[in-house]
Amino acid sequence: ELLELFLTTRLRRVLIAQLNTLLNRPPEAPLAAPPERLPLLPMPRAEAIDDETLARRPDYRRKLADERRIEAELDLAQREYVPDFTVFGSYNSMWATLSHQLMVGISAPLPFVVDRRAGAESAARAELAANGHARAALDAEIRGEHFAALEQLREAHHVAMLYEERLLPLAERQAAAVRPAFAAGDATFYEVIAAERNPWTLRADEREALANRHTRKG
Repeated sequence: ELLELFLTTRLRRVLIAQLNTLLNRPPEAPLAAPPERLPLLPMPRAEAIDDETLARRPDYRRKLADERRIEAELDLAQREYVPDFTVFGSYNSMWATLSHQLMVGISAPLPFVVDRRAGAESAARAELAANGHARAALDAEIRGEHFAALEQLREAHHVAMLYEERLLPLAERQAAAVRPAFAAGDATFYEVIAAERNPWTLRADEREALANRHTRKG
C-alpha cells in the first residue's frame, strides 16, 4: 500500500509538472482548483470558413507566397524574352572611303538565347498552374476539415444540452419521486437505490460531454 501510494503521488507530481509546462509555468507551481462545473458554451455563429480565416492557415499562406514568387519569376521571364536590340556605331580610319570608315548597326540575341528565355517562361507558367491546382486542393481540404469539425461541434453541443436540459433533470425528478413511493410501500429498496444512483451516473456523463464540448470550441 505504501508503494502504491508513493507511485500515485509521484505520478500526480509528474502530471502537474507536465500541465505547468503546457501553461508556461514553473513545474512545481500548484494548479488552480478546477471549477465545480463547466459552463455550456454557446454555439459560434460562423457556419463556413471565410477567406480571411483561410488565409491565416500557415500551409495556405505558404501556397500564396509560392504563387507570388512564381508570378514574379514569370514576369521576369517575360521581360527577358523580349529581344535585347542594341544600336551601335564605329569608326575605322584604315578604310580609304568614308562610307567604309563609318559603321552603324543593330545587334540582337542569337536564337538559342531566345529559346532559353522561352523555356524559362514555359517552366514558370507550368509551375504557376501546378501551384494553383495544389492551392485549390488545399482550399477544398481545409473547408472540408472545417465543415467536419463544425458538425462534430454541433453534435457535442447537442449531447451536452441533452444531458443538461432533459436527462439529468428527469433523473433527479425520478429520484425525488421514488422516496415517498418507498415510504408508502409502492417502491422497492432496489428501485430507490437505482433511482438515487442514476443522477450520479448522468452527472459524470454530463461532465464528460461538457469537457468534450469545450475541447471542440471554435
